[in-house]
Amino acid sequence: MNPKSTKILMIIAAALFLFILLFERRMPDTLTSLREAARILPGFDPGNIVQFEIRGLSEIPKLTLRREKPGAAWFIIRPEKYPASEYAVGNFVMSLAALPKLSNVAEKSEDGVYGLEKAPIEIHLEDDGGQEWNLKIGAATAAGNGVYLKVTDVPDIYVTDGTLLSRFPEQVNEWKRRIVFPAESEGFDSVKVNHGELTYELTRDPGGQWKLTKPIETRTSQALAVALEQTIRELRVQKFVETSESGSFQEYGLEDPEGVLTLKRGGIELASLLLGDLMEDVSADNSNIAPNNDPNSLDKALAQSRYAKLGNQKDVFLIPEILPKQVLVSALRYRDPFVVNLQPGEVNRLEVRGSEFFVIEQKKDSTNWVYQARPDFPIDNELVTKTLATLSAMRVSKFHDLPNDLKPFGLAPPWRQFVLKNTGDLVNSSADTGATNEVVIAQLNFGFNDLQEAFVKRADESSVYQVSPTVLFQLPRGPFQLRDRDLWDFDSATVQTVVISSRDQSRTLQRNEQGQWGLAPGSSGVINPFAVDEALFKISQAEALNWTDQGIDKLQSYQLEEGAFTIKWKTGKGAQAVERQLRFGAISPTTQNPFAATLLDNKWTIFEFSGEVYGELLYAFGNLLQTP
Repeated sequence: MNPKSTKILMIIAAALFLFILLFERRMPDTLTSLREAARILPGFDPGNIVQFEIRGLSEIPKLTLRREKPGAAWFIIRPEKYPASEYAVGNFVMSLAALPKLSNVAEKSEDGVYGLEKAPIEIHLEDDGGQEWNLKIGAATAAGNGVYLKVTDVPDIYVTDGTLLSRFPEQVNEWKRRIVFPAESEGFDSVKVNHGELTYELTRDPGGQWKLTKPIETRTSQALAVALEQTIRELRVQKFVETSESGSFQEYGLEDPEGVLTLKRGGIELASLLLGDLMEDVSADNSNIAPNNDPNSLDKALAQSRYAKLGNQKDVFLIPEILPKQVLVSALRYRDPFVVNLQPGEVNRLEVRGSEFFVIEQKKDSTNWVYQARPDFPIDNELVTKTLATLSAMRVSKFHDLPNDLKPFGLAPPWRQFVLKNTGDLVNSSADTGATNEVVIAQLNFGFNDLQEAFVKRADESSVYQVSPTVLFQLPRGPFQLRDRDLWDFDSATVQTVVISSRDQSRTLQRNEQGQWGLAPGSSGVINPFAVDEALFKISQAEALNWTDQGIDKLQSYQLEEGAFTIKWKTGKGAQAVERQLRFGAISPTTQNPFAATLLDNKWTIFEFSGEVYGELLYAFGNLLQTP
């Protein structure tokens, strides 16, 4: 091929590529061009419109709407200023952009023939670049499915979609924003309520937690605060109400409102809502309340409606009673009803001070709890979890704010103290310094007054909380009440001797060389060897249902002193023999289980024993003590 021809072809190809890249790709395709030509307003972009005005509507002589810039919120400017419904306004402007040229009925203006001269509807639109459009809407076509339309400065008269007439509002209220609070208040972080002589304020911290900051700074029920926040965000106008010509709001109870709700952000007021009277009469104009137009549902909906208005607006409207019921209350409603709220795994160290001081904690990367003073002490993880759950479920029955003296509450000094901590990870992995990221989640001081009423005070709060005394007695007084409830671990087949005693009677059972049970010399009665084996097996598997008390001086209170029904047994032989015992006393009035006691770590420890197992032990051994 001729090199010169090749060069020319390459130049032509490069030129075509540049043309496609720079020009043809930016040129509308044929279909797009046809669609644009079929529109009455080609090039009209509804997203860029910042103002439009409608004149000639029967009920609204002049309706003007404006927004600061594309994407900003629309406002009704005339006949009265009010935030506009983004949905209603947006749909209307978009419908203008899509208006089709159904036909071109005249190339010259003949306004009188097509209803464009006498009281036409006129629309003026303006975008953010200053471009303007003016439309006149005339009469409907004879068939009724079209309407005549003329664009100012264009001589042609068109027929367009007749549904355009149904898109105009009959009343200005139809285009008002139904969400009560303006868009600029959506970022509120404070809710202030004035209700008669009562004033309270809820504030959300940067972490998203709400707290009561007035009249006293304290914790808040997050569930109730979040529910209020959601109601505020979703609150909608049920119906707009015409105000009197004098502008008086007395008839709606808004001159001296029952309550005022104010939204703030960073201490700056964003919006306020005045709450007036409950509505007593059902209005005839209920089209905006019940979609199904069922009169019964309308009456029901309006029966729980209240007059309200925004502080910077003249419009009075009806809102559902759900918000007033949430805010026209005492600040006590939003007080956290629980003394402390604990999340699973949040606490990994528990310090208890009372008659004795003890600490239990979870080591890093472990779910097991350990008694700090004795790492070999068997802690029951379930009992620790139950203790933390009891603390977290402790409800306040009465608030005592800013007390002058803690002594009347038995808190100076406290009867018992619980410190809940999260020790975090070690700062120094070598643990040379032992430093930790320790955080005190809560320090709880408990006390009783002379009437045996129970109180608790958090170290980080000024209030004293009254709680149920029963709850305090469910908390552990010492590490023994968190001990593993399995009493021991032995093989019942290794038991060689059993002694049964009660008051002044005693019987001894022992195994012979063949491992069979019999009565020792000096003991009388009849035994069932199989029942004895089963009873010893049940004892070897026994557990404490609840740890109750500890100390030899406490035995009498539970009828567990010397002379109580006692079972003693030995495992092993000779010097390796280990002796254990169980005493049984009074019946628990609450659970109907017997109290029992045994020596654990050389201390008499009292607990509730299974009533079912106790019955089996009486069956196996009790009849021996009845034998003369």
